[in-house]
Amino acid sequence: MNMEQLVGGFSGSLTLIITIGFWVLGIAGRWKVFEKAGKEGWKSLIPFYSSYCLYDIALGRGWMFLLGFIPLVNICIGAYYSFSMALAFGRGLGTGILLFFFEDIMMIVLGFGDYEYQGPER
Repeated sequence: MNMEQLVGGFSGSLTLIITIGFWVLGIAGRWKVFEKAGKEGWKSLIPFYSSYCLYDIALGRGWMFLLGFIPLVNICIGAYYSFSMALAFGRGLGTGILLFFFEDIMMIVLGFGDYEYQGPER
């Protein structure tokens, strides 16, 4: 084994470890967001149902996540969801924009931050 193979293998392993770390942090952040909103954290682990619950947390109408499957409408509903989620945690436009573009990172921030869930804005 030469030095290039050793460095390449280490680099790939390090990338995998960092990726798994961020994945676990994202799961933990969502879990905390669910708990802050009064839902069981395990619901954040179930595909589609977790999306339903997130839309219910942000909008009070979980069924609206289905609109995300319609092309072009998904962009509008995604923006609406992001801004509503920010408002549900007492945050403003900046947080809504960050949620739209970096949802996984912002779920960690909302979950582990000092933000309190205030309920969906109607």
